[in-house]
Amino acid sequence: MQSAIVICAITALYGFSLGQLCLQWYFAELVFVDSSATLQSMFMVAGAVPGPVLMAGNVLQYCGFIVADALLVSDPIYLTHASLLF
Repeated sequence: MQSAIVICAITALYGFSLGQLCLQWYFAELVFVDSSATLQSMFMVAGAVPGPVLMAGNVLQYCGFIVADALLVSDPIYLTHASLLF
């Protein structure tokens, strides 16, 4: 059971990382390809990130942190609990 949870958590981490990569790719295309006239225009576009993109980036980032921390905490708890049983 513990290994299934770990595999699911690692898969979720990969999914969150892939989501972050897709959002960064979209944002890079928005800034560098769509408005590549001058440095000033790129800076203006970088400051005007669409709300849903910004929210999705934050959610994916913090979900990744939460899952990674849960993995770090759950392993020692599982090992301590297993050592107390035997």
